[in-house]
Amino acid sequence: MNEMAPVENSKPVLVLCALDNLVIDNYKRKMATYLELGWDKKSIRKYLQDKNNMMRVASFNTYKTSFTASSRRNKYYTVYNRNDMLEKDNPWQDSVKFVNELNENFKIFIISARKENLEKETRNIMKKMGFPMKDLEIYFLKQNQSLANYRRRTFELIANENPSGYAITLSPNDIIPFSKYDYKVMGFTSLKYMEDFSRSNKTIEVCVTWRHIISYLRLELKELEAKRKEKEVKMVSVSE
Repeated sequence: MNEMAPVENSKPVLVLCALDNLVIDNYKRKMATYLELGWDKKSIRKYLQDKNNMMRVASFNTYKTSFTASSRRNKYYTVYNRNDMLEKDNPWQDSVKFVNELNENFKIFIISARKENLEKETRNIMKKMGFPMKDLEIYFLKQNQSLANYRRRTFELIANENPSGYAITLSPNDIIPFSKYDYKVMGFTSLKYMEDFSRSNKTIEVCVTWRHIISYLRLELKELEAKRKEKEVKMVSVSE
């Protein structure tokens, strides 16, 4: 069987430590932003091929445009975060299908790096894509809040209420907050390379695709179900 069998009792927790580059694919939005700012498509593609550049704002010069000043980040995000640009986002390959499947068996939390002013439009777009928005618990960054502080506090908020579970992260650095809790952490290689996670020695699985993620979690779910049944048998034996 390919699909997960529903687990009774309370659902295990699954924390997705990012929205973009894990659930949402924003490559086309980045491409459209750079094109509007005056860069050529060939150069943009070459730049974005390097995973190390995916979270950076490029500096470039053309015969028409100079995009090198320190203020370029503000110019970039003014275009990048417009509603018409947000509409260019797509689901990450297979994410809609498998997030819906996981939602049947896990309580899913998503820690987005997007700011609260983008929350309404982001939720509307995700609903159109087919994500189970009524069930997903999604956090957004407050205005003027540092990203590092927000992520740490949100990790702790979720883990304090749910001291065990699973997490999927895009960076080995995000593994650290979960290390003091009973979480199994998976890496996803959209922004980092396989060797980046391998050097950390703290992930239980490094995934390249959502099919890889779902295969691993299906096995984990079977183990949880087996342990639950074993516990029930022991309880019956004691009561007798």
